[in-house]
Amino acid sequence: MVLPAGLVGVALERFVFGPELSRLAVNYASLPLAATAAQLLVTAAGLLAAAGLAVLWVARQASRESVIAGLAA
Repeated sequence: MVLPAGLVGVALERFVFGPELSRLAVNYASLPLAATAAQLLVTAAGLLAAAGLAVLWVARQASRESVIAGLAA
């Protein structure tokens, strides 16, 4: 899930939001709004960290709950 989300996010930034925001700011200043490779790597690392924390949290909750209690709900 993280890989497709990252790819969609990069595509949206590169082809939709970046050009649109650059067009809005054209009267004020020249703004290069394309993300650098370092920014993309930091974003990808953040997505992976969030996904890892979510997996650990769900695994912890699942291992604490009784199977019988889960079936009764």
